[in-house]
Amino acid sequence: PQFVRHCAPDEDALNASVFREGKLVIDNEEDEAYTVISIDSGDKDAPGLLLNIASTITALGISIHEATICTECGQFFDGDVPKGGRFFKFLVQKVDGRKLDYIDSSSALFVLNVMTGNSADPIHHQAVV
Repeated sequence: PQFVRHCAPDEDALNASVFREGKLVIDNEEDEAYTVISIDSGDKDAPGLLLNIASTITALGISIHEATICTECGQFFDGDVPKGGRFFKFLVQKVDGRKLDYIDSSSALFVLNVMTGNSADPIHHQAVV
């Protein structure tokens, strides 16, 4: 009998360039050289959150090139601007200088959502239309 069942993502997931779960988005299309990690803290904002997020990102083997933190962030949104909390936007790369791939993005989404208390749901990629 088989005790462990392995599953693999489908081809669309492996080739996705935007990953979204809860209030967190990992986007390989927004910037030419970097992957963009965007987090809306919403009602989960607290002192030390920036340090926790940055520490988690670097612990995953991801290098932070630049970070933007704001409370009035209309420039980051096409539609409704989130109310309350802070918005964090990180330009990141893998330590070897490449953008995050499916595995890196899935890991980061899961861990960051658990760390921020936003979600522990399975990861879904956003279909690019």
